[in-house]
Amino acid sequence: MDLGEAERQRADDLMRTLAHHDSLTGLPNRLLLADRIERAMARADRQGDTVAVLFLDLDGFKRVNDTLGHEAGDQVLKQAAFRILSSVRAVDTAARRGGDEFTVVLEKVRSAEDVRVVTARLLEELSQPYAVTGVEAQLSASIGVSLYPADARAANDLFKLADEAMYCAKRSGKNQVAFHAEPACASGATGSKPDARSHPPLAA
Repeated sequence: MDLGEAERQRADDLMRTLAHHDSLTGLPNRLLLADRIERAMARADRQGDTVAVLFLDLDGFKRVNDTLGHEAGDQVLKQAAFRILSSVRAVDTAARRGGDEFTVVLEKVRSAEDVRVVTARLLEELSQPYAVTGVEAQLSASIGVSLYPADARAANDLFKLADEAMYCAKRSGKNQVAFHAEPACASGATGSKPDARSHPPLAA
C-alpha cells in the first residue's frame, strides 16, 4: 500500500466513523444503532435469547443548560455517555439518539434479573454529581424498557415502546425504571409508581 492509498484509507475510515458516531460523545448514533439492533434481534432469534431496549433521559438536564450554559450541558452529556458505556458489557450497545436521550441495547438477556442489575447500576451512576464549570450538577435519569420479542418484533416498535415507558417513568416521579409491559405504563396510568425492582417475566 503506497502513501497515497494509505491516506485515502485513513480518510475513508474517518468518514465512516463520523457517519456512524455522535460527534460529541463518540457513542454510536441513530444510524449505527439501527444496524446494531437488527443484528441483535437476528442473534436473539438464533440463540433463543431476549433483547432489552432501554431509553434513558437525563432528569434536570434542561436546568443545567439554562443556568450554566450549553458548554456545561455538553460536559454533562460527555460524562453521562462515559458512565452509560461503563455500565454495560462489550456485547451491548450504548448510543446517543440526540439531546439528552440515550439508548442501550442489551443482548443475551436470560432473565429479568439481567435487566434489573443493569438498570439499577445505570440509575446509580447517572445520579452521581457531575463536575461542570467549577460546580457540581445533580441530575438523575428516567429509563424505559421494551423487550424483544415479547413486546414487539420490529426495531421501530421497540424504540417507540421504550420511549413511552421512559415517559411513564418520568410521570411516576423520575429517577426510576418503567417497563412497557407494566400495568401502570400499558394502561397509561400515572397515579402509581412502577416498582423498579419488579419486572414482568421475559420471553424464553
